[in-house]
Amino acid sequence: MLLTLCMIVRDEEAELAECLRSAQAAVDEIVVADTGSSDHSQEVARSFGAVVVESPWQGDFAQARNASLSAAHGKWVLVLDADERLDGDPATLRSWLRRTSAVAAQVPIRNLLAGGREERHSAVRLFRRLPGIHYERRLHEQVIGSLLAARPHGPISAAPVAIIHRGYLPQFVDDRDKKARNLRLAQEEVAERPEDAFSAYALGVEHLAQGDFDAAAAELQRARSLTVAVEPWQSRLFKLEVSALWQAGREDDARHLVLEALRHFPRFTDLHYLAGVLLLRAGRPREGERHLRRAIALGPAQTPPYDGADPRLGGAQAWRTLGRLLGELGRHDEALAALAQAVRLEPDDLAHVQALVELHLAAGRPAGELWQSPPPGPLEVAAALFRLRRWQDALHAFSDARLELPELPAHLHLLEALCHVHRQEAPKAWSHLNAALPPSPTARREALEQVAWAIGLRGEQELASSDVPGAVLDAVSGLASELGHSPSAWAREGIGASCANQSPMAHGEEYA
Repeated sequence: MLLTLCMIVRDEEAELAECLRSAQAAVDEIVVADTGSSDHSQEVARSFGAVVVESPWQGDFAQARNASLSAAHGKWVLVLDADERLDGDPATLRSWLRRTSAVAAQVPIRNLLAGGREERHSAVRLFRRLPGIHYERRLHEQVIGSLLAARPHGPISAAPVAIIHRGYLPQFVDDRDKKARNLRLAQEEVAERPEDAFSAYALGVEHLAQGDFDAAAAELQRARSLTVAVEPWQSRLFKLEVSALWQAGREDDARHLVLEALRHFPRFTDLHYLAGVLLLRAGRPREGERHLRRAIALGPAQTPPYDGADPRLGGAQAWRTLGRLLGELGRHDEALAALAQAVRLEPDDLAHVQALVELHLAAGRPAGELWQSPPPGPLEVAAALFRLRRWQDALHAFSDARLELPELPAHLHLLEALCHVHRQEAPKAWSHLNAALPPSPTARREALEQVAWAIGLRGEQELASSDVPGAVLDAVSGLASELGHSPSAWAREGIGASCANQSPMAHGEEYA
């Protein structure tokens, strides 16, 4: 038997089937250690032919992982969680396993975030099932220690597949009980291993996830001081400590640290981006520009070797930040070119479009030029113009958007109605509103989401406190009430999604 999929689950029936389906063709055996499910997780697992092992939760992730390993028979083990999906060709993976001399493989992991963003890292999730192989640590459990004890010289290779992790999407992240549990386990781990760098690092990650930035910075600094050799997670340690210091209001310390970090990791794109922004905020634009251009030149950081990488920091986000800087320096042609590049890379991100529109108008150029050579298209420009209160220009853009969208979807009527209300053109506004009330609940929901997108709001409470005129507000609120919308339902992951969502940057992971 070549490959066993090993998992631990608890109350994961909503996610488990898709996870197992993604890996089914690649593995010969599935072993699921259930730590106390009260839903149908076990039945779902068995429907895929899995062996289910009862492993009551003992406050120790390593113990649960080892329960699944104990029932495995494959020469190799693949480890997934229920909110993950295996991404890659099963035949390629199995061929690689048969011919490789590696003892384990680092698997790239794409952590999906709100607004279409992602953060990337890699972890040892694929390894040989050798005698004595076991996990250690109650949180951020590790198998690498026993692997290297069994095969001190490795090697550890890069896997030919990847993992997509959905657990940071909005529907999953607001779990206070889970965060409290992880913080408690991390504190217990530090109490048991007070001089262990990884334990301090893991506790710092949990403090950061809780929003306790001072405590996170202190623990991450302690982890850095305890680190005696280059570790695979060290690049991420620096990045997280810079982030914690910044969010704690200690920008000078953050700036000094990121410049020190670049001496250790001079090709880590994310650090160059952070250095650029921090230097800009410190009134050092020339140095900031140099680091932003370096981030762009390096491109998105790869994992491995770098950990906790945000691909946008070497791409669209860096171009937009550079464009804003160049605009402030009066270099408008360069600025517009940089912002246009951000839009080309991420045409559906309205933040990029709005930055381009703002600078274009500030340079005295006519709005109509903006969508002559998409991207951006007239609808995206219209939404940005609406945010900028350029009602007539927005209506012009909507008119051109109608040429591309002959069906004229409901949200376009709603946005045009808002423009007409602001221009005190009530008959035209109500004409569009009436056209914006399709009979289909799905179409109405789409209309609401697009209105939220265009206005730049992310919830009904924000909508209610905005300056949108009352007649339109009542109509939109009526649609929301009819559909039973909750504030979280307004967050849109596709076109126009906000890029302000920050990665939780906290995951229990295995590092080689």
